[in-house]
Amino acid sequence: MKKFLNIILVFIGVAGLFSCDDYLDRPPIADLDPSNYFRSESEIRSATLNAYTYLDGLRRLQHDHFTDNCFGKKNTDAISYTHGDHTPSLSIFKITWEESYKGISQANLVINGEMGSDVPTDVVNSYKGDAYFMRAYYYADLLFHFGSVPVLTGTPSVDDDIFPSQKSQEEVKQQILNDLAEALKYLPRDPEKGRAGIGAAQMLKARVHAFVKEYTAAKDAAKAVIDLQKYSLFSDFRSLFYNENEDTNGEVIFSIQYQAGLRPNEFYQKVTNSTRYSVSISLADEFEMGNGMAIEEDGSGYDAQTPYLNRDPRFNISILTPGDTRIIDGVETPMLGRAPSSKTGMIGDKYQKWGENYEFYNGSDFILMRYADALLLYAETLNEVESSPSVEVYNAINEVRSRVQLPGLPEGLSKDEMRDRIRKERRVELAFEGQRLFDIFRWEIGEEAWQPLVGYDPKKLNDLDDLQFQLKTIDSGRSFNLSKGYFWPIPQTEIDLNENLVQNPGFN
Repeated sequence: MKKFLNIILVFIGVAGLFSCDDYLDRPPIADLDPSNYFRSESEIRSATLNAYTYLDGLRRLQHDHFTDNCFGKKNTDAISYTHGDHTPSLSIFKITWEESYKGISQANLVINGEMGSDVPTDVVNSYKGDAYFMRAYYYADLLFHFGSVPVLTGTPSVDDDIFPSQKSQEEVKQQILNDLAEALKYLPRDPEKGRAGIGAAQMLKARVHAFVKEYTAAKDAAKAVIDLQKYSLFSDFRSLFYNENEDTNGEVIFSIQYQAGLRPNEFYQKVTNSTRYSVSISLADEFEMGNGMAIEEDGSGYDAQTPYLNRDPRFNISILTPGDTRIIDGVETPMLGRAPSSKTGMIGDKYQKWGENYEFYNGSDFILMRYADALLLYAETLNEVESSPSVEVYNAINEVRSRVQLPGLPEGLSKDEMRDRIRKERRVELAFEGQRLFDIFRWEIGEEAWQPLVGYDPKKLNDLDDLQFQLKTIDSGRSFNLSKGYFWPIPQTEIDLNENLVQNPGFN
């Protein structure tokens, strides 16, 4: 059973004690004076845990709609974005900006708050460690999406400039790293469930350095996660996402907490057995055969009319294809599911629990950081700083592959070949976990990613006795708009409100 933390997260989040509709809309300063609140451990605990409530698993999952992994038929923002005709008025830009600054505002109250003398210093510092981490996390999200943004670190005051200008990307990055350095002074190796620990801080540090192509520093931070010797790959790829394994899952580094009946998740219902995540051929074809060969290689054994057979086991866990089977009530059952209703004839299957009555709105946590990601990020960044792939690079990526009984990568790969293999491995391992957009941005592969989206013709896949896997272009309008680059535009509502904000290139 999850700890009481989850219940606190729900009710504090709903109450939104310190949140606001916009980061510039502030309640009366007297109401925000931390000395009015932090007179006991329970008060600083409540304020600290509230900083976590602006994390949203569904929003993170929906990032895959903005990539080449899938087509989100009801996500008009994603369709506009992948066509390159997006404007600063899309709701995803506004929501991401606002929720990040709400979380930052909450973290600032904890960091700058004063405590009553009866609360031990080490207790106060333990919560401030969370607050520094969460502030870093939200600023990292802003950096990844918008680049140059305002940096607010103080407690709201009548003396503040309520129309702050942006800091450079370098300054935002440095603020994140400074906050993580502070967080690492106080965060524990083994945190309370749902709270950040040393591993999460080092993982975020690795991601930030990797994003700005500081590969040596990224490599060192990813290695620090590994060297904690706290994490390990969960034995079964499918069930590592199941609710009942959360308390024993040594792979999870940091996750968004949900509780059935109190704060149930929504991401599960949106991706499992749902046509909202119509899987692309671009993603499906990245999965190797079970023998480790690419499907296009001679002798791989791939059959285009039974594309689900003998594949990398992660294929059959991440994607449901008509004709594939699932064990239901102990019987291996050929499936159609809702796949023929999908735009591409395939749907996302990750997180699904077949054979049981698994409630759609359940208590499954959404994993933001896991050990497999740390291993792959370490392999990637180590490969970038070495002249050729070392044994350590091979060991890290092969550890991930061996979990699903795939053979190790062939020896003798060049640096460029290894880079390509690691990128492919990240895509298939982390599909539908909200990481693909981050990778597209930092690898700068927009022209490769935003091509016309191809799937199977669903009309040819509605009869199990006559399945015809026929390719069809689903969305021909996808393209990369070079003039708009990779950073999202500053939301138009913020530009209208604050004349000191400078819009990102391509949106004026």
